[in-house]
Amino acid sequence: MTERFFLNQKIKDEQKEVLVFDVGCIFQITKVLRKKKEDRIVILDNTGFEYECQIRQANKKLLLLDVLKKCKNENEPEIEVVLYQSIIKKNKIEFVFEKCTEVGVSAFCPILSEHSVKLSFNKKRAETILKEAAEQSQRGKIPELFDVLAFKKAIKKCEQNSALNLIFHNFGENENLHNFILKNKEFQKVKKINIFVGPEGGFSENEINFAKENGFFVLSLGKRTLKAETAAVVSSAFLLLDK
Repeated sequence: MTERFFLNQKIKDEQKEVLVFDVGCIFQITKVLRKKKEDRIVILDNTGFEYECQIRQANKKLLLLDVLKKCKNENEPEIEVVLYQSIIKKNKIEFVFEKCTEVGVSAFCPILSEHSVKLSFNKKRAETILKEAAEQSQRGKIPELFDVLAFKKAIKKCEQNSALNLIFHNFGENENLHNFILKNKEFQKVKKINIFVGPEGGFSENEINFAKENGFFVLSLGKRTLKAETAAVVSSAFLLLDK
């Protein structure tokens, strides 16, 4: 499989060669993967297109590529899923960023909820994880990473668009996601879904009631209680794996 790299630069239509000045990317290509003159790689500019290229020249500060072929990436999902994930422990939220990128989440919005223990995360590291996961899973775009929002502000943000808004809560008699989608055929054709996943202690009843008041559907992910990071991956995968 030809290695893939997202570049921090846009490629123009009909461009026949690309100059890469990003020393980190050059190091990865030439030193880590030992690519050399005439080797082929795939580069992406985060627009949904990918470019098969051949290395013409390589040194520590410059990579010159000949563009051989441009094509549209076919691995982006048909629907946009935005994950509003309550901030959890470092290794767990990084797991969420990586695995949910792999299954096709389009954007992440970390949120602060009543039961949140962690209040921040390393955004720069998270962006690196998203990029590498998008390359590994052969996606055409890197998911967007929004700034942290308080729970109520995040709910209000979702209320302003035409998406299907879901929040997961395993306490009480809530319909499970699988039955909900099967029963409501009209929701199988939506183009955008916002999903809210709580922290280790779940969402509070006040938060659930606030979400209901703002048009959210409160659903469960089955009989068993899932960890926060598991819930994020399971819900995302269910909505995206056939998309």
